[in-house]
Amino acid sequence: ATPLVSVGRWAKGLKPVMVSSLYHAGVIARSMEEFFRGDAQNASKDHGLMLEILLTCLVETDDCIRSEETRKYLSELSNSKSSGKTTKLVKQLLSLQQAAKYTQKKREAAAFALEKRIERAERWSEWRRSGRPATTMGIEIRS
Repeated sequence: ATPLVSVGRWAKGLKPVMVSSLYHAGVIARSMEEFFRGDAQNASKDHGLMLEILLTCLVETDDCIRSEETRKYLSELSNSKSSGKTTKLVKQLLSLQQAAKYTQKKREAAAFALEKRIERAERWSEWRRSGRPATTMGIEIRS
């Protein structure tokens, strides 16, 4: 079966998100860990793009791969018919260790998420007080 969205398109879409904040980079890294599970023999030919994103996110957040399933998958991927570039990326990923700054960066990411949540709540509260109708992309929503 053909995927609905190509790996290349996913990678292109994730790049601007991962650089927007430490919080986003951390969420993408955890998601990528879920992506790299299962049978490495059936891996997409474009997996190198996703490995690069995972590596960038983990380096940015001073984190490492936490999932043993993902570690196993990557080891199998490296030992299979992978290119030299894939093998190099996998070695880099598997050698990462959580850095001393991880806790600080995790706090920064949590503070960012909290700040944005408060901003959304304030906008919502302002809208409720104003009595304006809710709109989505310029279309009025009536309840």
